[in-house]
Amino acid sequence: MSESEKAELDPLLKDYSEKRQMFRRNVISLAAELKDARARLTLKQESCARETLTRQVAEKKTRSMEDQIFQLHIKLEERNEQLKASGSNANRTGLCW
Repeated sequence: MSESEKAELDPLLKDYSEKRQMFRRNVISLAAELKDARARLTLKQESCARETLTRQVAEKKTRSMEDQIFQLHIKLEERNEQLKASGSNANRTGLCW
């Protein structure tokens, strides 16, 4: 190979080497970004799972409280009827308080 051919190839090889190094840095940078994005996604998925579980627990407690309120309402109505009947019987027998 002549000196002029070597002189022409040297800048091309240097340019190729620089571009290859830049490509490697870009790949490394993209790999790091991908790793960070995956980590953020994992955190968001975990957070979503915790929120879902918290919501399910709250909904279960709400249903339980609604059932308790319904039962208390029934007992209150029964007690109210008993008091009305008791008051009606007291009025009939002349035993007013």
